[in-house]
Amino acid sequence: GVNSFAATNWLLADGTAAAGTRGFKDSAELVIPGGGTSVTASVDWTTLSPSNTGITFLKIAERFSGNVGTASAPLKVDADATATQYTSAATSSSRIEHYGPGTLFYAGGTSGVCSNLFQMGSGRTVVQGSTTVTYLTVANGNCTVEDAATATNAYLLGGSCTLGTKTSAATLVNVVSGSHSLLRPATTVNVYGGNLAINVSNAGAATSVNIYGGNVVLYAHGNTAITAVTQYGGYLDVSQLRFDTTITTLTRYRGAQVSQRPRGASLTVTNDVRADPTISAI
Repeated sequence: GVNSFAATNWLLADGTAAAGTRGFKDSAELVIPGGGTSVTASVDWTTLSPSNTGITFLKIAERFSGNVGTASAPLKVDADATATQYTSAATSSSRIEHYGPGTLFYAGGTSGVCSNLFQMGSGRTVVQGSTTVTYLTVANGNCTVEDAATATNAYLLGGSCTLGTKTSAATLVNVVSGSHSLLRPATTVNVYGGNLAINVSNAGAATSVNIYGGNVVLYAHGNTAITAVTQYGGYLDVSQLRFDTTITTLTRYRGAQVSQRPRGASLTVTNDVRADPTISAI
């Protein structure tokens, strides 16, 4: 294997090595199919061309066991040539997909944007710097979005993910499975299963939480009230609250379970709405 993303180390899809058409270029479609050598050289593609279009996709396959970039020198490239959410109906959307067991250290390029980032394998992805990931999907392994970085929409289907400390809010966080930590506010949080720890020490924006299943542990939400917690099911643990926190409206339905009140910090519930009248007050 090679340790560099230099153009000469890439082949075309047909296995040829035509000069001037390979590697990181605007709208490039790149695949790392296998190998075990970590790539630490030629990882800064901040400016691909005067247009700064960004790549279409980079796929790090399951059979590639090395790391990409380092903590001090991450892969720097924009993946926003087609800046829409990747779905079965929009397969041309720009993206970076990590299926391998190694670590991907990633930061954006000139625009600082990755339209879609997928952490799918048993490895790890670390999003650094002032990068914006518009749509983040974590299905396996581990993902860390560092404090300065932004994940606008996060779909947490498994594995573990930490959305680092930030006062500004993400738009959407959906939790389906796995164990995750939210250290920043989010406009809307939907929990369908898995485990979510909300530990926002300094929230500069409000959060609304919908709990359909799973477990939510509320440690803190800084000095900004949680607008609403609507609990259709699952378990809400407020017993470990670290800072005084206010929930403006707490709505609970039959089957929703809530822990005892915290013993240290105070929890203020302005409106305690019990859709099932047999539910006791929190």
